[in-house]
Amino acid sequence: PYLLRSLSGLFSLLSIVLLYRKSRKNYGKDAAYLIVFVFLTSVIFIDFSMQARGYSLGMLLVTLQVFTFHELRKDLYKNIGKICQLGVYSILLMLLLPTNIYYLGALSFILFIDFIQAFRDSLGNVNTKRIFLINILHSILILGLTGYYLWLQSMQPPNIYLDSFDLFHWPHLYQLFSIPYHFSHFRFLFWLLIFFILLFFHKRMQFFPKGQQAEILVLVGLLLLPLVFFFIHGPIIVQRIFIPLIPVFSIVTGLLFYNLFKSVNFRWFRLWQIGTIVCFLYGFFDTWKDTVEDNLRSETSMSLRHHYYMFNYNPLEATKLAMDLQQKTGLPIFVFDDFGERGIYFYFDAYRVKYQKSFPDKPIQAIYVTNNKRMADDWYSQRMVPFRKLIPDKYMYSVYVPE
Repeated sequence: PYLLRSLSGLFSLLSIVLLYRKSRKNYGKDAAYLIVFVFLTSVIFIDFSMQARGYSLGMLLVTLQVFTFHELRKDLYKNIGKICQLGVYSILLMLLLPTNIYYLGALSFILFIDFIQAFRDSLGNVNTKRIFLINILHSILILGLTGYYLWLQSMQPPNIYLDSFDLFHWPHLYQLFSIPYHFSHFRFLFWLLIFFILLFFHKRMQFFPKGQQAEILVLVGLLLLPLVFFFIHGPIIVQRIFIPLIPVFSIVTGLLFYNLFKSVNFRWFRLWQIGTIVCFLYGFFDTWKDTVEDNLRSETSMSLRHHYYMFNYNPLEATKLAMDLQQKTGLPIFVFDDFGERGIYFYFDAYRVKYQKSFPDKPIQAIYVTNNKRMADDWYSQRMVPFRKLIPDKYMYSVYVPE
C-alpha cells in the first residue's frame, strides 16, 4: 500500500512544481508564490496526496491542460503540438475519472466561445477556420468520451452514491455551492473576512488588470461551468469528483489576492498569510476530531471536508492483528465492512488471509473484524456473548475476540 500511495505523493509534488513554474512564467514570482501557497494549504490536497487513488494525478493533468490551453490561446491556436496535447490530456482525464466529462465539457464550451469571438472579429480568416476545425475535432472527441461515460453509467450496478441521474436536480445546488468551501476549508471564511475588510477600507481596488481579465474569465469558467453542467445532468453528488479542479481554484484565488494586495498594500499579505496557516492547522485538528467522533459513532461522513482516510484509518493494522490471532488460536475470522467491497476486504485478500464475509447468525468462537462497532456491540449483547475489543473505538476498524 505504501508503494502505491507514494505514486500519489509523487504526482502531487509534480503538481506543485509545475504550478509554481508555469505561474511564475505567466504571472510573475510573487503571484506564483500566492498561488502555490493557496494550493499547499488545502487540507483536501494533503489528504488525497496520501491516498492510492487517481485524484492527485487528476490535479496534475488539469494543471498541465489549463496552462497548455492558456498558451494555446495566447498563440491563437497555431501550435499543432499543443492542440494534440489538449486532446491527449482530455482522454487521460476521462480514463482516470469519467466524471471529468463535466470539466471537459466546460473546456469545449470555452473553445466554442473563442470561435464565436474570432468569427465576429474577422470573418472567414485563417485563424477563424483553424479555431473552427479545432472545435469540430474536440467536439467529436468530447461526444465520444460522453458516450463512454454514459456507457459506464449504464454498466454501474445500483449505488446510492453514484446512481440516479437527474435533470436539474435542485438538491444538488446547495452541495455544488459548497464546493469552494470544501476546497478551502476554514480558510474560505477567513478570506471572505479579509476581502470585505479591504473592500470597506479601500474603495479603489484592482481585482484583475485589464490584460488579465479575459484569462481570469476563462479560469472561472473552467471552475464553475463543470458545476453548472453537473447540475443540468449528473448523479447524486460525491463532492470529491471535483478535486482535480483544485489547481484552477488555487490560480483564481491566488491571483485575486495578489492583485488586491498589490493595489492596496502588501502589509496586508502578512496578516492574510498567518491567518491562512492558522485556518489550515485548525482544519487538520477539526478533521481529526470529526474522524474520531465518526469512528466512535460507527458513522462514515461523506463530506469532503471531514474525510476518514487521513486519521485513525487502520485496515492494515486490523488485518495483521486478526491474521496473527488466527495463527496463534486457529479460530476462523468473520469480517463485516460498511464500505462493501472497497474496504478492509482488499487487505485480507492481499495478505491471503482466510475469512468469511458478514457475521454468522449464531455465535461461535471466532475473531470478528468490523468498522460498524455499534452493529457488532448489538450482535454480541443480543446473544449474551462476552467479548473483548483489541482496538480502541477511536480507530475505524475494531477486532473482537471471545473472552
